[in-house]
Amino acid sequence: MMKYLLFSGSHYYPLGGMEDLVGSSNDITELKELQLNSIEAWDGEIDWYHLYNSETGEVIEFNDWDEEIDRVETKIVELWKITKEKIFTEYYTHEHSDCYKILDEFTEYKEAKLVLGKVSDGYEAALDEAIRYVTKLKTEREQGK
Repeated sequence: MMKYLLFSGSHYYPLGGMEDLVGSSNDITELKELQLNSIEAWDGEIDWYHLYNSETGEVIEFNDWDEEIDRVETKIVELWKITKEKIFTEYYTHEHSDCYKILDEFTEYKEAKLVLGKVSDGYEAALDEAIRYVTKLKTEREQGK
């Protein structure tokens, strides 16, 4: 038996017990890498994970994303109070990567897209930037700038 076992899954579709086992290894770094790859492969739909040491019988690392989900949902609601525009991903040639963007509803032009950051920087960082930047634009618009 391998020293470390990785269990993970979704709150909506837990398989239960050993059915949630997604990998095992004697190298903890390998399992942490597997967990990150699993999250990306499932487009962030992994809600929890437990890293178990089979020799000591202890869960040595775990994460339940409920707090993170609550934090992100709060920020989404905050953004919707400012604008009804939604964040989306699109390739940005200046960065040579996919980036999070949002339409600027306060522009005087036909259309303007605000670049919020690279997808690799995370959705929550894009939300923070959208809230900051769109609030600034809305305030300037209301003050007639």
